[in-house]
Amino acid sequence: MKIAFFSFAAAVLTVGSVMLPSGVRAEFQSGGSLAAICAQDDSHAVAYCAGYTAAIADVFGNVGDDEISYWIACIPETATQGEIMEKVKSWLEAHPHNHPQSASDNVAQALSNGYQCPD
Repeated sequence: MKIAFFSFAAAVLTVGSVMLPSGVRAEFQSGGSLAAICAQDDSHAVAYCAGYTAAIADVFGNVGDDEISYWIACIPETATQGEIMEKVKSWLEAHPHNHPQSASDNVAQALSNGYQCPD
């Protein structure tokens, strides 16, 4: 039983590490590094970009007042993960001067810009 568990765990770790885009490390990411990953066409990079942007969008939907730090967004329930990712990718391409900031701040700002709340 222990051998089967450790074999399974090793397989999961191996597959998981292969699925990450090259250069991804367990540290805070800049907007520039996220922009570089999101600009790639391979399926692993697209999955990473979609997951990262969806996670930040999910936080906007769960904090009660749709605010992250000082960014505010009102993402409609009908927005798809693909639409959210494309808004973020477009914003990252248009705002390279923000790339030194954290990736999460870049995504929050992109979503705040792309999904403005009604007055």
